[in-house]
Amino acid sequence: MHSRAFGGSACIGGREWYQNHDRVVGAPGQTLLYRAARKVYRTIVPRRPSVWALNEQYDRQTVEVMKRTLRPDSTGVDIGAHAGAFLREMFSLAPRGRHFAFEPLPHLAASLSRNYPEARVHAVALSDYNGTGTFHYVVNSPAESGLQWYASIDDDLVA
Repeated sequence: MHSRAFGGSACIGGREWYQNHDRVVGAPGQTLLYRAARKVYRTIVPRRPSVWALNEQYDRQTVEVMKRTLRPDSTGVDIGAHAGAFLREMFSLAPRGRHFAFEPLPHLAASLSRNYPEARVHAVALSDYNGTGTFHYVVNSPAESGLQWYASIDDDLVA
């Protein structure tokens, strides 16, 4: 390995590293030691999966459970049906069963009714509590929409 220094920069192995004391120009706040420590840290503590990766994993696991438990005449319930991915699996795995979809967003509920005329689609939000809430619609990510619950002392869990 060869190295040479000139005018405030150093050449190591043919690659130039412009330095300002112990900091690398172009990587504000990151020293050479930081990079090495970060690399070691990432080998010990891998990155956590993203929310989207976890959702995809959950969806795959849910479909696997459905494959193992649904019979051709089983009844299926899809709460928060969105575009109907689970509803489609229900119809595939239990073609003679009755299927229900609950989707609070009117345009998605209408789409489910058109795409799955055999299903009973309800354009309502469901909760495990009695009471009143506000439904928040996330326009750029409808799957993240949901109820904001207003709890009171008298509210009971729905059995």
